Amino acid sequence: MNDKMDRIYAKLSGKKGRSNIGIGLHRDRKTGDEEEGILTRKIKPQMFLGTRGLMSSTAAYALGSNKKDDIHKNRREREVMTLGADGALIVLDWEIPLSNSSHTSTIDEDIDIKQPNSITKPIILLLHGMNNDSTFGYIRSMMRTATDRGWIAVCMNFRGQDGDHQIKNNTPRGYNAGFTGDLRGVVQQLEHRLKKKINSNGRRGSEDDYIGGPIFILGYSLGANVVTKYLGEESLHGTLPTCIGGGAAMGNPLHIHSGTIRFPWNIILGAGVKRSVLQNFHAIKSHNDPGFQHAMKKAMLAPTIGKLDDAAAPYLARNDPYPPYTHRIGFKDGEEYWCGVQDETFEHLLACPHPDMNTERQDSIHRLQEDFKKLKLPPAFSLAFIRALKVTLYNSPIPTSNIPSITAAYAAQERIGYYNMAVGLLANEWTEVLAIMNVEQPQSRMEDVLSSLWDNMCEQMWKTRCNIKHSPNNKATPHELQQLQDKLLWYLRHREEVLDYRHRFLAQYNPEDVSRWSRATRRAKLESLNNASQYYRTECTQRAQGQTTIFNWLNQFTRLRSGRMVNTGVNNLSPMADENIISSDDSEYEWHSSDHSMSSTFN
Repeated sequence: MNDKMDRIYAKLSGKKGRSNIGIGLHRDRKTGDEEEGILTRKIKPQMFLGTRGLMSSTAAYALGSNKKDDIHKNRREREVMTLGADGALIVLDWEIPLSNSSHTSTIDEDIDIKQPNSITKPIILLLHGMNNDSTFGYIRSMMRTATDRGWIAVCMNFRGQDGDHQIKNNTPRGYNAGFTGDLRGVVQQLEHRLKKKINSNGRRGSEDDYIGGPIFILGYSLGANVVTKYLGEESLHGTLPTCIGGGAAMGNPLHIHSGTIRFPWNIILGAGVKRSVLQNFHAIKSHNDPGFQHAMKKAMLAPTIGKLDDAAAPYLARNDPYPPYTHRIGFKDGEEYWCGVQDETFEHLLACPHPDMNTERQDSIHRLQEDFKKLKLPPAFSLAFIRALKVTLYNSPIPTSNIPSITAAYAAQERIGYYNMAVGLLANEWTEVLAIMNVEQPQSRMEDVLSSLWDNMCEQMWKTRCNIKHSPNNKATPHELQQLQDKLLWYLRHREEVLDYRHRFLAQYNPEDVSRWSRATRRAKLESLNNASQYYRTECTQRAQGQTTIFNWLNQFTRLRSGRMVNTGVNNLSPMADENIISSDDSEYEWHSSDHSMSSTFN
């Protein structure tokens, strides 16, 4: 498929298809002409054709792939993995090199990749792009590249994206760019299948002592964002599994905002998502929440991918970005979804469409203008500097000037990058502008400009972004917070009826405390109260049926000494007996059956 698309693209566009991979000039083997490598040449899409990658992906989406290509070189196997978090079914398509292929003389054809402690080779875990699956040409090509080198390749199909349309999504939630829970679950299961060393005592080695592996993760497009987000979450908190050897992101959309995708791609991508929804319609229909059904209906009627994301955002799957990475449901709206799923780069902050960020960018310009006046900078310099900043902040056209020094500064800054200007990487020509305008100590004044840029723009934009990301409304809707508060206040009013006296301390709070608690605190408190209430109901049921509870059994003992429980019949212990039971280094616990409390005294 890839070779064929190379030839077709070359004929239609008048350009060569596949280029050398590398940096600098390379000589074509057939013509002898020098050509630039992929890593350095500019990508110039052809009118009506677009890029070669776009054309190849479109053709693969429309025509599918040849599933019989080079089947004699590798063994393909399909696995349906069940994730423990919510029981979701994830389809894994494996490609394992046979022992008679090159570089694979030591591969065991009968290797069982599903068994623990069985895989002895490196694994390439692939994640496809949006509306794609493991049958697409670029996935098959990369899997073939891995197996040709003796590695094991596996593609993780996102929920509901089975290429053969045999395994349907069994949960009402699908995949999205910000949910790393499925990848995390797959990696955890693959980790247990890597073979470990056997020590001299016949036991397996430590967690880091692998023979099999490592696991490399490679993501494309939307899958690239999932890989980047997963590696960032795990690495930031030191929880990245030791079996992970690295990761790569191919075509990562650094600015995820489907509302900005232009015609006709906004309609085409939306149609692909709707197709996936229809293929898994039974799982969505089984969810009886009226709000969910209304959101899905609105999403299906949305004309573009941007409006579809905005409609479905309150019911999308998500996870906490910190351990234990708990699964959550819903974003406030599409803006929160788009802002919360992508990489935290300053470039994103400069282009983030969130209303609060738009306001902050405008305020930053006003603060800079006022600060430049206090610094008594020449008005011409201040105006030119602000215009250059607006190229990145407002996507304004590149400015021009009749003053030669400012024109030189614009040209130098363009070579460095106007985006870099916003983070403090300024061209030296700005200092020369101040010198030409007879500003005393221009270098020192330029340092003042840098400090002002940081104080009035960079730092303030980071603070605004953090307020958006960590505010209560970003974690849950006010409706959910109110529901949690109502349940906690109900326990406060009914603790005498629904909690055992040993657990009533859990409800020792007041309404003011609840109003100050965050969503996470409310959820944790409510979970403890629910467990205590369930225990009390179970104990009451057992007592009503005449069953013996653990506390009835413990009431037969009055003393717990040195880890031994002494029966109530052994009350008249002699001093000699006490000395035999209790050592001077042990603690003694008194169990009072009357009030079921335990006190301790230390010898």
